[in-house]
Amino acid sequence: MKGKVFIRPSKASGIVLLVMAPLFLVSGVVLCGAAEGEARPYAMIFLAIWVAVCGSMIVYALSILFFRHPPSVTEIDVEDADGDSFETKVDFEQKLRKVDALRRDGLITEGEYMAKRSEVMKEKW
Repeated sequence: MKGKVFIRPSKASGIVLLVMAPLFLVSGVVLCGAAEGEARPYAMIFLAIWVAVCGSMIVYALSILFFRHPPSVTEIDVEDADGDSFETKVDFEQKLRKVDALRRDGLITEGEYMAKRSEVMKEKW
């Protein structure tokens, strides 16, 4: 099992967002359209931002509904019962073979090999 779990939005949340975003868009247009006098230029700037945000909400809702793997909302690192991450947990045999290979290739001394081997052996099995 991989060490990460991706939380993705449900199709129901995509439907809700697809219904609500156009309602927000319409309400923003109506409210900004009612602005008069000196407030009108500021209302138009706000409206431009409002339309961009509502448009991105609609695009996101469509991606939730029509993509097989919509963008994930969050990512969670999964750990086993010992608290070791699945990504970082390596088989003891692999660790011991790696240390042995380093010694055979002359990359570490015999003393370094024995120290690292005893360190690996002290880890939880």
